[in-house]
Amino acid sequence: MDFDAPLRPRENTFYVEHKEKRSWIPKEFWAKVALCWSFAQLCLSCGVEIAISYGFYDYMSKLQTLNPLFESTPSLNLVFRSADAIKIYHFIFMAAQVFQFVLLYDAVLNLSLIQLVATTAFNFAFMVYSVIQLNQAANLVGGNGLITRGLALHPTANLEYGQIAIMIIFCTGWLFIAYRLYKVFGWTIFKEMGADVSMRNKLWLYHVYIMILKIDVFFFLGFSFQYLFMVSIQYLKDRPSIPASPIQFYSHLCIATPIAMALLVVSYYAVRKENYILMYGTFGGLVAAMIYLIVKLVDIYTPSSKDNYSGAQNSLTLFIVLTFIMAGVSVVVAFFNFRNFGTGLKEQLDMQAKEGAMEMEHREKTRWSLD
Repeated sequence: MDFDAPLRPRENTFYVEHKEKRSWIPKEFWAKVALCWSFAQLCLSCGVEIAISYGFYDYMSKLQTLNPLFESTPSLNLVFRSADAIKIYHFIFMAAQVFQFVLLYDAVLNLSLIQLVATTAFNFAFMVYSVIQLNQAANLVGGNGLITRGLALHPTANLEYGQIAIMIIFCTGWLFIAYRLYKVFGWTIFKEMGADVSMRNKLWLYHVYIMILKIDVFFFLGFSFQYLFMVSIQYLKDRPSIPASPIQFYSHLCIATPIAMALLVVSYYAVRKENYILMYGTFGGLVAAMIYLIVKLVDIYTPSSKDNYSGAQNSLTLFIVLTFIMAGVSVVVAFFNFRNFGTGLKEQLDMQAKEGAMEMEHREKTRWSLD
């Protein structure tokens, strides 16, 4: 053994396997554990949420049978409109579980520590959301003159407490799994980004920005879905106790939502291609989106219109605030990426994309030659 030979860092076998043959199923133990944990959370949480949704639907059907004249009684009408909003809670919660699995799978596939941290934070956010769901359902019935005839005031309470417990258990597990994967990904990220500290920081900022845009999509669509549902309940069901506004519905559906989605696409290409014009459009669009969210938040709590959103105020407020925060963070991170224009970031990303394409082409040729 040559004791005078210079020390070299031990090669990361996970990185080598990842580079030589990028598999759709990770080979590293903790990556597999993370996928199994995420999938178990998806199945268990969605199973319980489906049970909650079915129990709630059955309960409201019975209440509606006992109170056939609810539409002509404003206080009772408000209860059933609130129940409609709670049904959206169930759908969004299940959609969030699918989204967290997609985020985690993409993080493991691309060895993205940034996305792993974001997935963990996202799960904690929906742990809070499960508490909001319980609170909304608990306060739905009581003191409003509904005829219940022995029906429980909150029949889904046990399931909702169970959902909270499930989220607490899985979120605790994510802290440990994220730590283990951090140790796995650490050297790999160094290999991917290189030893140049300046370029590594620029690439880190770029990947943070892309991660934020992904989360922006979920929260804005979550807000839009709830908002459109609540406005459509008024307009399409034509409930006379609360004035409907089709302008709100169609302006958000046909103008605000498509523009917001297009803005997120533009935001990506502005940084990826280092396009100054698109970048200025990104800054202007994000600021305009933040103003739009403030307007909607004010509308939700304005006395003359707040009844339009009864039952969904807490959830809408949560999504508006989170989307607003993410939009603000997007502006800040976009600015730092903007400062890196012309410093070699685009060339580095192009080089990585070219290497990835060459690797895929080589694997395809090898596969066909073996066949």
